Amino acid sequence: MTFVFAGCYAVFLLGRAFRIGWWLRCTLELRKTKYPRGLPDALSAIVKRYARAFGVPEVAIACSPDAVGPGTLSFPRPILILPERFFGEISEEDFSSAVCHELAHIRRHDFLLNLFYETASVPVSFHPVVAWIKKQIALTRELACDEAAATKLTSRSGYARSLLRLVQSLTPGWSEAQSNAALGLFDSDTLEERIVNLMRRPKRIGWRQGAVLVVMTSGLLTVTSVSISAFSLQVAQSNNATGERRQFVGTWTATHDGTPYLILELHSEKGALVGGIKVCSFNLDMKDGTGAVTISDKTFTEVLPVRNIGITGKSLRFDWKDPEGDEDHFTLEVTDQSAGRLQWVGLPDGLKVAPMSVTRGGKNR
Repeated sequence: MTFVFAGCYAVFLLGRAFRIGWWLRCTLELRKTKYPRGLPDALSAIVKRYARAFGVPEVAIACSPDAVGPGTLSFPRPILILPERFFGEISEEDFSSAVCHELAHIRRHDFLLNLFYETASVPVSFHPVVAWIKKQIALTRELACDEAAATKLTSRSGYARSLLRLVQSLTPGWSEAQSNAALGLFDSDTLEERIVNLMRRPKRIGWRQGAVLVVMTSGLLTVTSVSISAFSLQVAQSNNATGERRQFVGTWTATHDGTPYLILELHSEKGALVGGIKVCSFNLDMKDGTGAVTISDKTFTEVLPVRNIGITGKSLRFDWKDPEGDEDHFTLEVTDQSAGRLQWVGLPDGLKVAPMSVTRGGKNR
């Protein structure tokens, strides 16, 4: 299944890359079909006046028979591509509106930004949310250019009327024909929202209110991010702790010649490791450390609880008070899934015991 999904994803990426390649190819074709053409003096003066207003360097004017509406290419230098009818069949008011919108695109470097968005979104473009995000970016881009253009013209309502006249004069099928990277006046299908936004009375806030809003938003974002990070850390720690406990859960039995003499029972309870030990009557060689065991009675005592449990990697340390009331200290080291070594630690000087081999039985949960 991994190879199937990886293959499907690779095919998807190739398809998206092909689409971007075709998109850029159409853009190059548009550049090839353009040719310089002089504007009438009145329209040329409009371009120069608004170029200075937007702080844009001198913009090259070109005409293309393939252009269905005005568009801009800002790389490697700004070019304003106009359809042929813009050189004699359009009013100065509508021409000014179209030029201001396109100059706003150039001023904002939207051509390169749009190319970056398209390329950066390729790895995750299969997700429906990505398409929605890109649509919102396109809408925001057009609204921002409309706002910039409206501030340079006489009125917002006049600019809105010019947009309506321009879109009504476009040839049928203009939305399908616009399949290149040149940013045009009506690239996104958002004209209604743009007109409504232009006719709405703009709400302005002062720099103080804006600064307060930025601080509040930044604070809220910071608190949310820290909270999410802390929660993620707690979840990760909880999962790690659960994994550490699970490796010790079960019934660990020490045997001699097939006869059990010590049983350590461990289980997880309310997020903690608990358990106890029961033993029969046996003796260990604590002088030579050979681990010799002598079982004198096979009857097991009741289970006595272990205390002060601590985990370090694959080692479990704990304390246990034996049936005679003596305090003993042990470590259980897991060697594989069903075996380990139980080591008596903290013995008085002169005493030593070899590790007791233990095996695990019961369900590991």
